Amino acid sequence: MSHSLADQLGWCITTQDYLNDLNKELSYVAQQYENSIDELKACGYMKEMLPSLELLCNEFVNNIENVMSYVEDAHIGYIHDRSQTIQSKLTSF
Repeated sequence: MSHSLADQLGWCITTQDYLNDLNKELSYVAQQYENSIDELKACGYMKEMLPSLELLCNEFVNNIENVMSYVEDAHIGYIHDRSQTIQSKLTSF
């Protein structure tokens, strides 16, 4: 039984790492989008289009933040709790 729990704990750790990496990548993409808009603004590129681009960027960043919060709260939180439960069972053997 402890081998099965050890496998589950390994899965939890791997999955938590993956989800943390996913959140980092999402944050990076959102930051790159904002940087691109800032660069367009700085060089005066299509000034009449900037308000629309900024609106789209803000909407995108807000959606990314919602996804990241969901991943953090619903998935990483669950996996963390599951890891704690498994660890306590493994230490009781």
